[in-house]
Amino acid sequence: SDAKYSEEVDFEWKISKGDRVEIVVTIQTFGEPMVQFNPLVNAPNKMQASSTKDGSEGVLVPKNGVISMPLIGSIKIDALTETEAAEKLTKAYRQYIKNPFVTVKILNQKIFVLGEVRKPGVVPVLNGTVGLFEALAYSGDLTDAAERTNIKIIRGGLRSPELREIDLSNMSAIKLTSLILQPNDIVDRKS
Repeated sequence: SDAKYSEEVDFEWKISKGDRVEIVVTIQTFGEPMVQFNPLVNAPNKMQASSTKDGSEGVLVPKNGVISMPLIGSIKIDALTETEAAEKLTKAYRQYIKNPFVTVKILNQKIFVLGEVRKPGVVPVLNGTVGLFEALAYSGDLTDAAERTNIKIIRGGLRSPELREIDLSNMSAIKLTSLILQPNDIVDRKS
């Protein structure tokens, strides 16, 4: 439906326990150059900062959803979008820093492409969502043996997954479905 499609287009991932986030604080005062710093890396206690597989700095959101930040202390960020977390951190930093601007980025968003594609595996999600065609292109496209009439998208947890089937050989069917994928979706195509 149009409502479901709009919901998927406007989707924003909420920070979850186990996500890795990068937090950058920018400070600019009138007439002075802008200063950016990652409080978790530039802080005296670097215990929380660690490198992700691609070398990016970040902090792992623990099971309680609370991260410890220099100056502001413990702050709960799970179940917030990147924008909501940035606003919450900006508000907290205003108590200590004049005109802070905080950005929060989830570093470990991904989807999984399996089955009859040239390069099955993990596809990074850089902008919150990714299209089915983009994910297939990143995976080297479907193999010649792959059937295009029954692409499966599995969304949600293992206890209650939502299964969608897409027929890429029928343009009218493609127009009626959302081809937008979300982090942790699984795309599967067998021959």
